[in-house]
Amino acid sequence: MNSPFHEGEISLQKSLGIDQRMDTFGRKVIRDFMPDQHRKFYCELPYIFLGHQDPQGDLWASVLSSQTNFISSPNENELAIKNLIHEEDPLSKSIEQGLVDVGLLGINLENRRRNRLSARISSANKDQLQIRVKQSFGNCPKFISKRRLLSNKNHSPQEKSTQSNFFTSSMRKLIKQADTFFVASSSGTHNDQKSSGADVSHRGGDPGFIQIENDTTLCIPDYSGNGHFNTLGNFLINPRAGLLFIDFENATLISMTGKAELFLDTPKEKHFPGAERLWRFYLKQAICIPNALPFKWQKI
Repeated sequence: MNSPFHEGEISLQKSLGIDQRMDTFGRKVIRDFMPDQHRKFYCELPYIFLGHQDPQGDLWASVLSSQTNFISSPNENELAIKNLIHEEDPLSKSIEQGLVDVGLLGINLENRRRNRLSARISSANKDQLQIRVKQSFGNCPKFISKRRLLSNKNHSPQEKSTQSNFFTSSMRKLIKQADTFFVASSSGTHNDQKSSGADVSHRGGDPGFIQIENDTTLCIPDYSGNGHFNTLGNFLINPRAGLLFIDFENATLISMTGKAELFLDTPKEKHFPGAERLWRFYLKQAICIPNALPFKWQKI
């Protein structure tokens, strides 16, 4: 039976001497189907995150949301998601061009529960995305800041985006204050191997944990996690990343794509307390979409 992890993930696990333990553990908790409790969880979510690599090779993280139920699960291998992608989101054009591999993150910020999927889009049209599971697994609530969902009365689906190839003053402000962001990555291979494909994950820390080094570079600490190394393992073999920041007070989205560089040496404690390694993000393009979601969030 093939490993549930790919070569990049295994390489990082080996560097810590945990590869054999993680192989045994991964075979127990990483499935090629969704347990019933995961299916129920996804179907009750008002928002879900997707990660993908576009035809040009750029990575993007996206969020789909609705005030009414928009996710269903016809069986343990599939999710059906209403196509509520914002027209300014690169995901929309990628699907039109035949996108297949996606990563999904279901997360409830109020109770800090989260589950992940590596999947393929088996069919898509203007109304619905049909998602077929490759890998399904749960995640712990570590580093998730609790937030309560509120209605956004200023939501405007037709709001136009702005683009930039550097961090604007409003982007800098949001990044400096952020305790949460989402990161898309990919192994860069598009095949039926279950451990390959796209991923999207949550990253969290105290406000200010992301360091802005210059107009196009972020330095980001990586803390102790579950040992899967899905994101960083992808960076090792495909050094590209997509970042998504949400202004939780006004539902503005800032989606970024660029390159990722991983540093495995333990960082200096005074700059990044508790971090085990660092990675840098080099911005290629950023898209800002105001009032993009029907929700806002209030920190608990």
